[in-house]
Amino acid sequence: MKELSWTTHSVQLIDTEDDEVNFTIRAITRYEYSWITSETFHSFYSQLTKCNLLSKSEYEEWFSKVHESPYFQMFGVIKSTKDGTLPQIVGIGSMWLDPKYYRNKSISARIEDVVVDRKYRGKGLGKALLRFMMDKAKENKCYKITLHCSKNNVKFYEKLGFTEGIDMIFK
Repeated sequence: MKELSWTTHSVQLIDTEDDEVNFTIRAITRYEYSWITSETFHSFYSQLTKCNLLSKSEYEEWFSKVHESPYFQMFGVIKSTKDGTLPQIVGIGSMWLDPKYYRNKSISARIEDVVVDRKYRGKGLGKALLRFMMDKAKENKCYKITLHCSKNNVKFYEKLGFTEGIDMIFK
């Protein structure tokens, strides 16, 4: 199998309301756990589901573990300002690639845990993040992209070309 492509580029978006603010969408690397904290992930994931704040050691272990797989990648919408303040993540998503035995060893993609912080919704950042992730799946020659979403988000994903199907879950 050829090496998977994750971090070949980023997309820069300009905030039309404030020319001092830029948003960049790119892969989040394993080396960023020092400035992307457990509190950061907790603030996003708690907007999706119930979750506990991980301690620093639990967080470092989790962050390292998820980045061990060459088939997994996190992506972030990163806000930066021209005044030099530290960048801030305002949206995240993750994607798993699944190499198949069939279809001539092709790959499928699974998008998960997509969330834009409530304060930044309505700016098109979620759509831009999804399109970026979909482009990454296409770069990796994925024959399909799947995701699971709540009923109230179906229309959002349909506008991006997804169709509602059967997604079974066992808990």
